[in-house]
Amino acid sequence: MSRAYTSIDFGLGGPGLAEYTLTALGAAVVLFDGEARIKQWNAAAGAMLGLPERELAGHRLSDDELALVDPDLEPITEITDPVRSVAADGEPVMGVVIGVRGGDEGLQWRMLNLVPVVGPGRAPRSVLVSICDVTDTFRARSRVADWQWMAHTLLRQSVSAALVVDRDGTILEWNDRALVLVGRSDADVIGSNLAEVCDLDLEWVWNELHQVGDSSLEGVTFVPRPDRSELAVFGRFTLAHWPGFGEVVFVQLLDPSRFLRGESTGTGYGYPGPSSMPSPW
Repeated sequence: MSRAYTSIDFGLGGPGLAEYTLTALGAAVVLFDGEARIKQWNAAAGAMLGLPERELAGHRLSDDELALVDPDLEPITEITDPVRSVAADGEPVMGVVIGVRGGDEGLQWRMLNLVPVVGPGRAPRSVLVSICDVTDTFRARSRVADWQWMAHTLLRQSVSAALVVDRDGTILEWNDRALVLVGRSDADVIGSNLAEVCDLDLEWVWNELHQVGDSSLEGVTFVPRPDRSELAVFGRFTLAHWPGFGEVVFVQLLDPSRFLRGESTGTGYGYPGPSSMPSPW
């Protein structure tokens, strides 16, 4: 059996082992004093905070030389400095995200975990902070957030009545024009099914969209009104991946009578005309 070597065999122990361990870590480890100033650090700290390692001593996260920002791109100030907060109340804080200037690479994102180091009477005397690079993860999440914003903007600002429904037809989201068209309130629509506001075979639509591979299906359907009348509308149905719900059907309903009466949506678009698709209604 081969011998297992220990740190003692290599002359590493106590503070020496700790120093080499911190140097070997890919993450930065920084010790701040009770005034939230950098006191000690490992080799990775300079790159993580955007300053040469020899210039780190004595800096606070709120210093102009660091030019750190929060996820909303607001500068880190003495009030928002997480190290000051932990030093003041002695409570650890995990998962703080900050932005660091990255030169030609643009803004880089770091995640901080902050733990108080307490002295006599449990009073915080310093703060130990680990810092890791989360640039790729944060940018990917930001792209998702951008898509979420665009998706909801599309829904709210659609010139037609628009609804988002899942595989079973449950209405997940809708815009104000949809409420006007179907003659219902938000409270009426919450948790309801598309079949209650639109007379069509959603199963047929779902299968056609998957099997035919068309980007959307169009046709005439009927909307039952609260007064028990029916309104003929033009419908367009599109598969989409909706934030938070996965694959859904994006439903757009347009009342052609508005255009026959000469009304306008203010967009310059008129009645889209009849569809040649087989009708499921």
